[in-house]
Amino acid sequence: MHTVRIIREVGDHMNTFLDVDYEADNKINSLKEMLNFLS
Repeated sequence: MHTVRIIREVGDHMNTFLDVDYEADNKINSLKEMLNFLS
């Protein structure tokens, strides 16, 4: 039972990390688009 709980917690942490990475990618992409639009 302990291992299942640990695996679930690790999975939750992984999901939050992935969400943060995804948002960062979106922000970087929109910054690049703005720079392309200005240049």
